[in-house]
Amino acid sequence: MSWLNNFDRIGNGFWSNSQWYDLHLLRRMPLVNKMIEEMIYACPPAVSPSNIYRVADLCCGSGIASLNYLKAYSSISSLTLIDQSEERLNIAKQRIDTQLESISRRPEVIMCQLQIKCDTQDDDMNINLNPYHLILASLALHVIVGHGKQSLEEAKVKYRILFELLSRNLVDDGNGHLIVGDHHGSLGMFEQMKLMEECGFIDVECMWRERDMFVIGGRRRGKDEIS
Repeated sequence: MSWLNNFDRIGNGFWSNSQWYDLHLLRRMPLVNKMIEEMIYACPPAVSPSNIYRVADLCCGSGIASLNYLKAYSSISSLTLIDQSEERLNIAKQRIDTQLESISRRPEVIMCQLQIKCDTQDDDMNINLNPYHLILASLALHVIVGHGKQSLEEAKVKYRILFELLSRNLVDDGNGHLIVGDHHGSLGMFEQMKLMEECGFIDVECMWRERDMFVIGGRRRGKDEIS
């Protein structure tokens, strides 16, 4: 281990260290702040016919996206933090608990240590058997699919499995949304949007794009909507 790894954004650094990640993310990727801001602007109002609204933060990291979401929509029913690192989950939970101190009606915060995979269509991510009304995926999808060298077709297969998994975990009443903020990984933004549509998402659109960063979103087609 050498401190010189700090000098290279691509391929080096200590990204697996949760404290280092939290310290360096916004410094090394300054557009992340803008990306998350645009993700929150892209979210629909946190309302549903049943007055229950469940949100999941996929690969939540240190909780920056969730924190910003709760500043805008604090009256949700539950927030599920999903990450493979227990240490990052604890950082996120501590950050969110501080935000919730000033809120009278606090959502239930669920911590889920889980590594999301997209190797087979049998992979799943729902821990409470209840689908979500909103899934936030901030810098998540390219990590799940992987940074390793792979062909375009291999990347498409993995993204397809991932989008199908996310769709299955959204409510099917026409109110389930997926909001993605990311940078180009092994598959470009337009290819991802096309795959979302092929996986049953509708109202797929790009909210924001700058350099290699973007925000896209879509809605799971309701079971009573005509395809």
